[in-house]
Amino acid sequence: MIFFNRCFDKNRLKNLLYWSLMNHGEKNTLELVEKLKDIGFSYATQAGISLGVDDLKIPPQKFWLISQSEKEIITSQEEYQRGNLTAIEKFQQMIDTWHKTSEILRSTVVTHFKSTDLLNPVYMMAFSGARGNISQVRQLVGMRGLMADPQGQIIEFPIRSNFREGLTLTEYIISCYGARKGLVDTALRTANSGYLTRRLVDVGQHILVSQLDCGTEKGIILADMKEGNKIILSLQTRLLGRVLAEDILFENGQLYSKNTDIPASLAVKIIKIKKKVLVRSPLMCEAKNSICQLCYGWSLAHGNMVSLGEAVGILAAQSIGEPGTQLTMRTFHTGGVFSGDVMEEIRAPFGGKISFKEPLQGTLIRTPHGKIAFLTKIEGEFCIQSGYLNQTHIEAQTQKITEQSETINDLQKKFTIPSSTVLFVREGEIVLQRQLVAEISSLSTAINQRIQSTHNLNSEIEGEIYFEDVLLAVKIGKEGDSIQSARKLGSLWILAGKIYQSTVPLTFFPKIGDLISKKSILNQSILKIPYNGLLETTNKSNLNLKSKIESNLLKTKFSTTDSH
Repeated sequence: MIFFNRCFDKNRLKNLLYWSLMNHGEKNTLELVEKLKDIGFSYATQAGISLGVDDLKIPPQKFWLISQSEKEIITSQEEYQRGNLTAIEKFQQMIDTWHKTSEILRSTVVTHFKSTDLLNPVYMMAFSGARGNISQVRQLVGMRGLMADPQGQIIEFPIRSNFREGLTLTEYIISCYGARKGLVDTALRTANSGYLTRRLVDVGQHILVSQLDCGTEKGIILADMKEGNKIILSLQTRLLGRVLAEDILFENGQLYSKNTDIPASLAVKIIKIKKKVLVRSPLMCEAKNSICQLCYGWSLAHGNMVSLGEAVGILAAQSIGEPGTQLTMRTFHTGGVFSGDVMEEIRAPFGGKISFKEPLQGTLIRTPHGKIAFLTKIEGEFCIQSGYLNQTHIEAQTQKITEQSETINDLQKKFTIPSSTVLFVREGEIVLQRQLVAEISSLSTAINQRIQSTHNLNSEIEGEIYFEDVLLAVKIGKEGDSIQSARKLGSLWILAGKIYQSTVPLTFFPKIGDLISKKSILNQSILKIPYNGLLETTNKSNLNLKSKIESNLLKTKFSTTDSH
């Protein structure tokens, strides 16, 4: 008898049943499943778990997090108006800021539930794996975040409220896009997914396990499946149920020969000595019009080698088709809320001085947020040495500066950074606590996955266009229209100012370089109009000339002379 004294969620129950099946056979496992079912129903009835409005507890840090994000957005707006950021960089910064806030708030929600009430029904439902997930809980007690419009473009106005607080009128209307899109998509998706399954079954129905071994010498190499620095599937998980395509010799002299299947216990041993393993794969199978048993490996239905004659083609088609309904649009029933990945950041744990062990190779770049940074080409490391004055101390205790500068702590933190890291600091720079030092970029993995997108750039001010360091290419279209595109684009400036076009030739008083204000007179004209034999002379500013003439003297002939 083994006593498991811990909480069992969905995944632990799966592991328990698998362990029972492997060690005690089908009959005992069936009895265990029946007993688990009885316990589940019994305690669910007694607990009577339901959801009340008071169970939706909003973390107190929410308002601080949102105000910090709003400060960042205001700062980027000011930078944009100064001309330091482009429209696309400002938009990108807005998306990243709100998405990061939403993610931080999500983890804060979880921490708040754990620290205040572990038996909260919302927390229990989301984390048992039975109903709902953290993304939906985030919308209930965190914030809804960024939404997409009907065309799929992200709307710049994030929904700061959650369903517990209630949405404002504007937020409600923005939400309607997502909710309606979800309803329409669900209807269309189900039909598409069913049709996809049907086509897959049609293609794969003839593929059976027809022989024991096709005799191939080929295989594929398995390693950790990564996206950026995040491991999506570990090597241990990928090895389970595969068949070795090479001999593996352990340090204790134990040899596992080629064509041995890999149970969980062997997978654990292999990952300790190897990072990459050569295994048999259906992709390399040489059996004609079918697959052999060794290339296929385990049938995961019963955790043993696949049976001869099994229709693995149809099984594969159904396995892809089944989750198709949820995966086609990748929304996972979150009602049109935008979701993406947050870049891994390195922030200074305390105020101090940056020092690099050795110079790093790299190049200066402009980040999507418009900051100038250094992109490393090789791995490296740097240290933050504490004991240097913190800006907050300087402001708070000016009289104690001398005392603080004499007391130097020996706190030191070392960071190891991979290649393609974006650095925002340089050698010898003093940083403050929580200052952004570096971002670990996923450039190295995403080089071949660039997405082409267009963004219309509309001028927000009136003025004269000025190009800096631009090489233009002109293409003639099918209809004879010419399209200008930039082969090389430095920057584009707009010299702001109202453009006035005078109907009569006039000489300007100011010369180039003169300072003028709103009230400065730029030129004057003397207007002479014959009327009943008398001459009436008026001095008018050129700016009002055109409107006065049009309103009062539409049919009168007049002549103008320049005044000097």
